[in-house]
Parts: sequence; C-alpha cells; structure tokens
Amino acid sequence: MKKNYALSHLLLTLSLLCIPILVHAQRDVYLVIGQSNAAGRGAIEAQDMVALSGVDLYNGTTWEAAQNTNAIHPDKETSDGGLNRYSTVRNTNQPQGLNFSYTFGRMLHDVTGNQIGLVVNAIGGSKIQEWEKGAPEGYYEEAISRINAALDLNGSTLKGILWHQGEANRSLSSYLTQLENLIFNLRTDLEMPNLPVIVGQISKQRTDNENFNTNIKKITDYTDAAYIPFTDYVTTDGLQTLDRTHFNSNGQRVLGYRYAAKALKMIYGYTYIENQVIYVKEDSFVRGGSHADKAQEVEDTNLTVRVKNYTTDQIRKGLLKFDIKDLTETSERLIVDATLMVNGNAPHKNTIDINFYDIDTTWSESTVTENNLVDGFTNLISYSTTTFDEDEDDDDNDGDVNELVHGGADLTEYIKDKYYLGTSIIALGLDAPINANYSFTISTKDDTANFELRPHIIISYIDTSIPPVLSNNTLVESEVFNSIKITNPVDDKLIISNNGIIGNVSIFSITGQQLKSKKINSSSGTLNVSNLPSGTYIVVIEHNNKKISRLILKN
Repeated sequence: MKKNYALSHLLLTLSLLCIPILVHAQRDVYLVIGQSNAAGRGAIEAQDMVALSGVDLYNGTTWEAAQNTNAIHPDKETSDGGLNRYSTVRNTNQPQGLNFSYTFGRMLHDVTGNQIGLVVNAIGGSKIQEWEKGAPEGYYEEAISRINAALDLNGSTLKGILWHQGEANRSLSSYLTQLENLIFNLRTDLEMPNLPVIVGQISKQRTDNENFNTNIKKITDYTDAAYIPFTDYVTTDGLQTLDRTHFNSNGQRVLGYRYAAKALKMIYGYTYIENQVIYVKEDSFVRGGSHADKAQEVEDTNLTVRVKNYTTDQIRKGLLKFDIKDLTETSERLIVDATLMVNGNAPHKNTIDINFYDIDTTWSESTVTENNLVDGFTNLISYSTTTFDEDEDDDDNDGDVNELVHGGADLTEYIKDKYYLGTSIIALGLDAPINANYSFTISTKDDTANFELRPHIIISYIDTSIPPVLSNNTLVESEVFNSIKITNPVDDKLIISNNGIIGNVSIFSITGQQLKSKKINSSSGTLNVSNLPSGTYIVVIEHNNKKISRLILKN
C-alpha cells in the first residue's frame, strides 16, 4: 500500500534545513554522476577557466581549486579539460568538456559562503543498468569509492548527489524503478538515508525525450507511486544543444544555475521562485523591399520572420516588447535563469536559427517600419536553434502539420543586467542569419486561437528577502531569538513562544507571496490561519531587523 508521505516528507525535510553558523571553512561536498551531459560536451571558454577560490575539485588524491583547462582532446579536437577529467570511469575516446558542475559550485559558494567540494565521476553513453550496484561495468562502486576517499579528507561533509542521465534510456519503461533502487543503494552504502538527490531532465529539442522528461517529475509527487523522498529535479526548458542531445556551453552554465537553485532550496532552506511568466506587451514585424515604408498590422495573424538571401522583398524582422517592472521593483532577488519562449510553425519541416537583439524600446507596434527601424539590431544577446516536427493531428488547430517543437532562447545574463539596472521595459529584435533561406511564423498576443502560446519570458530567482528556513528544533544563538517554539503541524491557530521578544510574524506561500502578517511585540502570541488551505507555508519571525524562517504544515 502506498504510504502517505505528506507529513513525514515535511518533517524529514525540516531536519535537513539547519543552517550552521561556521567559524571556519566547512567543505560541502557533492557527487556528480551520470552520462555525457554530466561528463560535459560544451566548449570551454575563457570565462570557464577562472580558478574558483570557493569551490574545490577532487582530483583523486586531494582537493584543488575547481577550474576548467584549455586541454584539447587529441582525436576529437574539442575541449577536454572539463571537471570530469579526473573521472575514473571516463571514456578516453570522448572529450570531457564544460559541464554544469562549474556554475553549480560557483553559485552555491557565492550565496552560502561555504566552501564547496565537487567529486565528478561521469561517463558518456552509460545506461542506468550499468550504474546498478554489482553491474560488471563497476560505475557504482567507483562512485562510492571516490566519494568516500574525498570525505576522508578533513572538513568534508557530503551534502547531496547530482544525477544527470537518461539519454541512453529515454524509452526504458522501468527507468523510475531502477532510479529508485540506485538512490536507495547510494543512501544505504553512504549511511545517509535522507541524502538529497537532484536529477535532471534531458534535452527538449527531441520529441522522443518528452515521455522521459514528464515521468522524471513524478519522483517529487508524494501521491505518485514513483515518489522518492528527498529528491528534486531540474528542467531543461529553453536550453540550447550542440546536436539536439548535448547541451552547449551556455546550456551547461544555465543548467548549473538550476541545479544550484534546487540545492539552495532543498538543502540550505532558501526560497526559490520558479517559472514566473512575463507575456509580451507589444509585438510587430517589419518588411524589406517595396514594403519597407509600411507598418505591418499583426492583429489576429502571426508575427513572421523571414530571410531569403536572394531578395530583400522577402526580409521580415520581428519586434517584441516586455514590461518587467514587477520583477525589478525589489533588489532582493538573485536571478537564476531567464528563457524567452516563442511558439509557432514553419511552412516545411526544418531546423532554423533565430538571432535575438537588445533593441531600443521607443517603437510602437502600429507605426514601426523597415525604413524607420529602431536602433539595436547589432546588439546580439542570444540565439536559438529551433526544431520543427510533424503534427499530423494538428493539435493546436492552426491548420499546419509542421509544428514548433522547441523555441527557447537563453536570456539569463541579459535579464540579470536589466534587473540590476532597474529597467522596466525591454525590447527584443528577431531575425535570421544572413545566409538563411527560410521563414517561420510566431504566435502573437493578437492570435486569439493560440493566445497562451504568445511570446513570453520565463524567469526563476532566489528571493533573498526571505531568510533561509531553519529546522523547528534549532536554537538561534542571538540576544533576540533564544528558543523559538512554533506549533507544527498547525490547525486553526499558529502559536509562537520565545524566551525573548517576538516582533513581527509573517506567513508566506511556498512561492514567496505574503499571506498574513501580525505584530506580536511579546514573548508569545497567536496568528489565525483557519482560512489558509492545507499545505506547506513559510513563517518569518523578525525583531530589530533580524529574521528567522520556519516551514510549517497547515492541516
């Protein structure tokens, strides 16, 4: 019979969310295992070769500063100096390029201040069956051996495992069962039954990966038979690839941020707000040739971007405008990633490239023309390789059977810059490379049949205004909070008591929305929560500009 994990999952999670006050450096260690995207296939660039003072890499003997090198694989002539270069199971015929662990470690250190240790032991092309305990390949035993050797070094504590694998098993019906067995064995042999494990989806640029990516979400759903306690997953929405399977350099960097954000939420108690959507505010396109002085009315049609190199009459450029003031209204957000999503179709099955530019925001969708084009079409900020596939059933009812499978462009660094500048309005220009000979059509805000598919930016961030959540049994060493006690789980009234003064008490949803607030100004008090639905909430207690947070379960 399926166990009800709701309360036990919350209480066990609370036991993990203790934030220690460190007197000296403590190395928080993570084991990174899986297949080629964990091994790394991204090109290593100058920004990836900086030695990270707050992140260590285990080299088989000792810890060294985590740093990618400019080594080149002798046969493949691609980057071979990635963080998987010390793997004892690596395939020497395959390059070890940039993987996600570099930005993962950097972001964890930057946010927590803790020294981060990485033990990377992946192998490209491996199947989950080959990672089973006792399998002839020995991948499992090597992972256990390496992590134990690293943990024997002073000051090292295992905090979690990152598992990124699945391309070789995208159609394996028993995958989730085998993943559960793998995690059980790892936790048992490492003597950590509640060890956090974060797994990754695989590329969304292949339609045959869809079922795998959908199923992997089930491990976090305690109502599902596939639920595995103390696990989470990261999405691969919008990540670009080299070949529809292996993430490119920028895809790996963003993937690392996503892994780090999940660890910050799951292990260190930070509030991670995921997948906030900002829809397009204005959209238009301009045409070349004899149409260069005409404003194009989009209305209920689609925004078209077309490049045919042999005639300027065929040129179309797209323009998108977004209002991001709700994001930039506070300075207490750490942007994790931002992805522009466009959806539409092409007149033929193809793979196309789209360039995205940071353009001037003063244009109007009803007046802009090619001959009066706004500035900025030289400020390239991102690109997308977009794949189309057949849709014989015409699922979106637009009359086309060649549909957009994936249309994401990474805007993470661009949105970070705009956020820190406090920018309210941004505008993007779209076109295709000079030598392209194709067109594509994008659903717009005026396309009523596909309104939900209109261009939008998906943004995730750490909300640093909410302090890390502490365990309910933790004593807070300060003159303000000596021994906070909170009823948990709670029914209709939240009862709070303390040896010292309690100031303001606020309740937030798990996504960071403030729901209730009350000034206590005493050593005890209550807060009526009878009108809150059952679920998990964050309680923030503050006094004299000092805060602590707790997770509670509302029955």
